[in-house]
This record gives sequence, structure tokens and C-alpha cells, in this order.
Amino acid sequence: MRVREALIPDTEWQALSILTKLEREDRVASARGFAVLVRLRRSIGGDRPSFISAPLRLLESAGARSAELRCVAMTRGAEYCAGAPVKAPQG
Repeated sequence: MRVREALIPDTEWQALSILTKLEREDRVASARGFAVLVRLRRSIGGDRPSFISAPLRLLESAGARSAELRCVAMTRGAEYCAGAPVKAPQG
């Protein structure tokens, strides 16, 4: 298990892995996908000591910013893309 995997819950780690792969292949089709990617990248190691989480956050910060810019370009709404928790659709 990699350190990054240990710092976020399993479901979030799986989501981050899937979305990162889709982003690399330029297959994220919606602003919502990019908004979730921003949130996941910014949440890495949130409840861990800073000497553990800080290097990982630094590594992910560029990717989070890139995803945020792609999201903003799709929605023209920076507040939606800023990495706030994204609610699941109802229904």
C-alpha cells in the first residue's frame, strides 16, 4: 500500500484513482467530474500530522489547480469548482 492510499478512505482513494486515469486520458466529460477531482486532491491527508500530509498535498496541488481550471472553463462558475464538497444527485 502506498502512503497516499493510507491517508484517504478506500472509496475516496478508488474515486481518485479512477478520475485521475480518466483525466490522463482526457475522458472526464463533465464539470462535476473535475469538481470531485479537485475536492479529492485537496482532501488528501486532512486528518494526519502535517509532516506526513504536507508533501502529498504539495504534489496534488498542481493537479487540483489544473482540474479546477478545466471545471471553470466548462461551467463559468468558479465557486462550483473550488473544491467544496459535491453533493450526490437526488433520485
